[in-house]
Amino acid sequence: FVKGCLSQGATEVDEAAEERTLAKAADSAPTEATAIRRKLLDTPRDVKLLNDLAQTYIRAQDYSLARVIQSRALEVSPNNASVEAQLGYTLIFMNDLETAQASFKQALKHNPKDPTALWGLAALYKQFGYQAKFASTLARAKGSGRPVGQLPPQVAQILTR
Repeated sequence: FVKGCLSQGATEVDEAAEERTLAKAADSAPTEATAIRRKLLDTPRDVKLLNDLAQTYIRAQDYSLARVIQSRALEVSPNNASVEAQLGYTLIFMNDLETAQASFKQALKHNPKDPTALWGLAALYKQFGYQAKFASTLARAKGSGRPVGQLPPQVAQILTR
C-alpha cells in the first residue's frame, strides 16, 4: 500500500495479499521459548515458567521482551524477591542502572537475604565507586549464596573475588 502511494499509483499493489502478511513474534523467538510458551497456555500464572521464558530471551539478548515478561511475573506475584532481582539484572543489561538499583532494593525488602539482589547491588556499588557500601554488600552477598540467572558482566566480575 505504501509503495503504491509513494509511486503515485504507478506501482500496482495487491492489498489483499499485503493484509494477509502478519508479523509474528514467534518468528524471532529463541528455540527454547516455544516449549515454555506451550506450557504457559495451560498455566499462564506460573511464575517459574514466566521467569524461565524471560531467561531464554535474556540469553538471546532480547532484553526488552524479557523485561515485559518479568513485569508480568511481578503482576502475578508482586512480592517475589527472586523475580524482582532478576528484573534488576535485565535492567543492568539494558544499562538502566538507576532502575536496576531500585529493583534490587525492592527485592531486598521482600527478602533481605536474596543472593541475586545482593550481588547485583554490590556490583552497582562497585561500578559507581561506593567502596564502603560495596564492601558491606559484598560480605552480605557472599554469605547469602550464589546468584541465579544470566549474570551481567558487572556481577560476574565480582563473583570471582
